[in-house]
Amino acid sequence: MRWFVLFLLLCVWVAPADAAEFLIYNTDHWTKKLSAEDKAKWTRHEQLKFAAVHEKGDIVEVRPDGYWTTRKYRTDVFRVVKKPGLDYKKYLHLMKAVENDTPDSITGKTYLQLRRKGKIDALDNIVDKVAR
Repeated sequence: MRWFVLFLLLCVWVAPADAAEFLIYNTDHWTKKLSAEDKAKWTRHEQLKFAAVHEKGDIVEVRPDGYWTTRKYRTDVFRVVKKPGLDYKKYLHLMKAVENDTPDSITGKTYLQLRRKGKIDALDNIVDKVAR
């Protein structure tokens, strides 16, 4: 009986965590707080560069269960959302940025369309901003 109990404890201890933790950008970017007059002074490069900044709710990182409980992060800028029953590896693609397909006609550079592909909405639902 003792071996059976030890076996069960070992199975529970070694079993993979079945949850995902999302580090979420939880504030407005400084460029969102500027007035239209300030933004009008920007060069074309700055306008395109700052068009894709972190938005409130963007998924910055996706990690396995327990990752953010043992690490420090700025609680004034980020928050952690734990989603039980999810395999974090299926959501890693939401951390990627989305680039425009064609370079700008004036600067010749390719700029980001979205800083992050995924976000968490106000109800903590996972949203893919590209696949709408």
